[in-house]
Amino acid sequence: MPRALGWRPDLVVAEETELAGPVVAAVAGARHVVHGLGIMPPMRIWEAFAAMVRGLYGRWGVARDVEAIREVPYLEICPPSLRSPDERVWSDTIPVRPAMGEPAPGERLPDEWDALPHADTVHLTLGTVFHGNLAVLRTALAGLRDLPVNVVVAAGPGVDVTELGPQPDHVLIVSYAPHALVLPRCRAVVSQGGAGVMFGALAHGLPQLVIPQGAEQFLNAEAGQRAGAALTLPPDEVSAEAVRTAMVRLLDEPTFTTAAQTVRAEIEQMNPADFVIEKLT
Repeated sequence: MPRALGWRPDLVVAEETELAGPVVAAVAGARHVVHGLGIMPPMRIWEAFAAMVRGLYGRWGVARDVEAIREVPYLEICPPSLRSPDERVWSDTIPVRPAMGEPAPGERLPDEWDALPHADTVHLTLGTVFHGNLAVLRTALAGLRDLPVNVVVAAGPGVDVTELGPQPDHVLIVSYAPHALVLPRCRAVVSQGGAGVMFGALAHGLPQLVIPQGAEQFLNAEAGQRAGAALTLPPDEVSAEAVRTAMVRLLDEPTFTTAAQTVRAEIEQMNPADFVIEKLT
């Protein structure tokens, strides 16, 4: 707040769960825009969020109805096929293409990639928050490694890849693999269902198996399955056999890839960031 009051911005863009955004915008007299993080949060969490903002409004002397936050523009990075059919928190939406990220300078695929024997590759990751759940990672890997596909595992930061044990020559385990380089060379993805990896896979038209671990991942899993581009396994149903069966379906039944490619086309039609910036300013 002190920085905002000294700087006096004209526009405050804050992600959807950022409590400071609407307060700073109100006190500084700036326009407020909400930036989505994935699928728009469900209406059922709105009151808890609104109660916290009301407290901050009172602290900073803002005489404004919290419900007005629902009327500001919302930058929606979620493609249409994944949007919930339920009541929406924000109605004034501007579609913006989710950024897939670029490889950092010097980043490249590991040398071992070129030695993988199969034509098709499946990427397995639990992201960078729940990656410590090695039991899930081991189970998923056990279900995938008997299939005639390469399996590239991103174990996550701080994970000792040797803990996953010796693997056959069609399994490659690394701590980190840049999605911008990995996903274009894959047939399918197995992940925890975070918005980054889910949207990244769909931007390449890849079907996926979602094994949600927490946070918004259960909503993402439901949305991917509802769109026909994903299968999901709840935590209590994860087994090597279940993972293997799901992946066989994703690879052999073309409807999943067709649905994923439909979402890919939707993402490509969304507004680029430059267009949105111009529209807002």
